[in-house]
Amino acid sequence: AAPPAPAPPTPPMAPSAVALGVYPRGPGTPPAGAAAAGMQVGGMAGFGTPLGMGVGTYGSYGMASSSSSSSENSAGEAASTIDQALSIAATLNPLAICQELVVSFVIVIVLLMMWKHQDRVLMVLTGDDRIHGTFGDFTWWGCCRCCGLCNWNWTRCFMSLPCCPSSIRGTNAVKLLGAAVGVATHTIELSNIVIGDLPYRGNGTFYITVECSANPPMRTSVTEPKPPKVVHFPEVMTVRMRESPLENAVKISVCELDVVGSTELCELRLTPVNMVAWARDPEISVKRFAMQVCDRNRNTVTPPWIAMEFQFPINDIRQLESLHNDTWTVRTATWTGNDAVGTYQDKDIVDFKHEYALVDTGGNLVQEPDESDIRTVTTCRICVRRSTRLTGCCSVLVVILVFFARAYFSSCYGHFYALTQVLGADGKEGATGKWNESQPISYAYLNAIENNCEEQVGGMEIKDGTHPCRPSFRQVNMTCEHLPAAQKEPLAFRRVAEALLGEAGTPLTCIPHVCTYYSMLEEHQTSILVGSGMLLIFSLFVLGPLLNHMVELYRRERIHLHNSMVKNMRMVTMAGGSSDQAPLITNKNRR
Repeated sequence: AAPPAPAPPTPPMAPSAVALGVYPRGPGTPPAGAAAAGMQVGGMAGFGTPLGMGVGTYGSYGMASSSSSSSENSAGEAASTIDQALSIAATLNPLAICQELVVSFVIVIVLLMMWKHQDRVLMVLTGDDRIHGTFGDFTWWGCCRCCGLCNWNWTRCFMSLPCCPSSIRGTNAVKLLGAAVGVATHTIELSNIVIGDLPYRGNGTFYITVECSANPPMRTSVTEPKPPKVVHFPEVMTVRMRESPLENAVKISVCELDVVGSTELCELRLTPVNMVAWARDPEISVKRFAMQVCDRNRNTVTPPWIAMEFQFPINDIRQLESLHNDTWTVRTATWTGNDAVGTYQDKDIVDFKHEYALVDTGGNLVQEPDESDIRTVTTCRICVRRSTRLTGCCSVLVVILVFFARAYFSSCYGHFYALTQVLGADGKEGATGKWNESQPISYAYLNAIENNCEEQVGGMEIKDGTHPCRPSFRQVNMTCEHLPAAQKEPLAFRRVAEALLGEAGTPLTCIPHVCTYYSMLEEHQTSILVGSGMLLIFSLFVLGPLLNHMVELYRRERIHLHNSMVKNMRMVTMAGGSSDQAPLITNKNRR
């Protein structure tokens, strides 16, 4: 028999076919091992060896094709990069860039100068050289006084009991606690003030300036021409500061009054923490501090100094720190002898005004409304303001409670909803089939089922109760009311607590019948929110203006009656009658 004819050689495949990994199958196809060797040698992962091409040949071909394609790609990227650079360079405008740099530099310089001379900038903008508010002020006003709604003066009733120490008797308990933690202010008296060795030649008229916190500067009286060796001041200066490291240092300056302006000679800066500590120490009576000379070019034989005494308010005979600020009490004091001791008397403002008549600069009597009418009008306005605030606060509080209850009920309802998806309802299987109710369900499994259901039926608008992934409220409520004993009681805000606090977080327990409450809130929450908003608008724009208008009408009526009484008194006096007949005429005019 004639031998079989040899098979014709298979021509090598094109590079595109090699790249696609398509090879003809037939006799002579290299085994898988050769193809793998071709992959390793050629360096082209995922490509086999073409039929009729040796391993070494294909490896060389693969390397050549790879190097050629990479060189073409790098050349193309370089060309595109050069084109982009040329296009960017063509759009650049050196003059515009220089202008922007100059403008930015000028803006930075102006901002730096404004920050350095911020007192002058504030003087131009506001008419004052400082902002009268610090971080401590906002903390005390916002957190401790509830944005100015509470002053806690009712605590003075408890602090006035005989069992309280005399040093804190009658004070505001909340303010006392705030001062102890560095939020409220302490009251410190600076007395026995003496300065000496001032850097000044000849006699001068000196005075002292004290700058504390964000308050306006306080100044002593200007002395008569005194030698700079020793100068005494009779004042007792009262400063209020917070015992906090965040509080600015108290600046004490000694100035000499000139014909035009004044010259600051020396200054001293003390921290409020140290000043409060010195005031607490009863063994420290007077402290003397070295002051810093303002003019560094001046040579001094000895450094200037200032001596003063730090005390809590003990020099005020009226004891104003313990006075309850009810706006209707006037406290005056009477000094006896030369020992600066005396007693104080509290008078009602009505009696005080009757005892001390109001006069002008010439000593002539000035007519003023009756204090009883003023008190009535003021009390009415306070009641209107507080009632309006109370109504607004109640409306806002209702809205906050509704949102919190909505979040709480929704969190619990969502947990029962996921449990219903797994357990099923009405005898039907859940989203994963029949679940053994005696087996507890983990939180991770519930999350996985929720995500799976969302991927399956999300956006399909399936009616509730027709699919295990979309249970109805009735089915969820059945799970809520008859939770299997093996299942753990759901917790509210579990994910939030885990995200914020980790395992240390303790979520809230869901109350019984929470699904029913969720349905009730879902049904009435719109009405509650709309009603709260309407009540807030009514109190702000209807009730408040109406009540204020009524108070204003009452005030005008009382002023008219008072003017009629004064007019009748004058008529009776001019007619030679008694002033006791004036009220009769007033009542007649009233009728």
